[in-house]
Amino acid sequence: MSLVRKLSLEEWFTNHQLNYIARKYCHNNVTVDIDVTELVTFAESKGLKFSPTAAVVKAVGLLALQRPKLNRGLFFPPWGHRIVEFDSVRVNLPVLIANNGSPMLSAMVIDSPDKKSTTEIHQEIRTFVSGDVSDKPISRFVANRSNHFINRCLLRILHFVVFRFPRLHASKGGGFSVSSLVNQDIPGMTVRGVAKGHTSLTFGVSGLKKSPEGNYTLLIGMGVNHSVLSGVEGMDACSALTAILSEPDLNQFYPEES
Repeated sequence: MSLVRKLSLEEWFTNHQLNYIARKYCHNNVTVDIDVTELVTFAESKGLKFSPTAAVVKAVGLLALQRPKLNRGLFFPPWGHRIVEFDSVRVNLPVLIANNGSPMLSAMVIDSPDKKSTTEIHQEIRTFVSGDVSDKPISRFVANRSNHFINRCLLRILHFVVFRFPRLHASKGGGFSVSSLVNQDIPGMTVRGVAKGHTSLTFGVSGLKKSPEGNYTLLIGMGVNHSVLSGVEGMDACSALTAILSEPDLNQFYPEES
């Protein structure tokens, strides 16, 4: 017999956030395949494992330097819609943390990725992913509380405050997001998942494919927040990111090895 059950608090809060994004923002979906052969072969030549997610986070940081006007977000305070033009570079990254054998979705913010090497970003992600909810208040609350009215109200209030008071968000969050949750490098399968979020640009890392000739192609699905950026700005971001990754300044991506 089929089971009909109540959502867990984690499931409910995820659904609440996704519904908010769908209601408030309009997205253009873009998929782009980028030749990252030079980056991959350089990393391998130095005995390093190439991390697609870390490389994209680094590239987004460099993109923010090249196109600072892209680093903005749209918020909905009670007194009217407001655009926030962020004065620092931060990248939001949803991740699945180990949580002592009980994996759960959490989120981290990588501060100043433009100033960090790809190796440093990769290690920062690995450290966060290997952790648990003990030092992550929201994740701990969602993981350990049941789905009832009071807990849902508390999460609604939290979400309301974060997205209705722009200066609060600007002090902690970023104007860009990167997700690798759809990254499934399975032989014979090619997935181009498009990630969407509240930020101006959300980059979904779908996989890294190697051709018979030995070239490496990075598959990225971009959610261009059309409520924040024009179509021209979105395509310019796509072109600029492609150039950063396909014609890389290796000293910026791997300064300790160059």
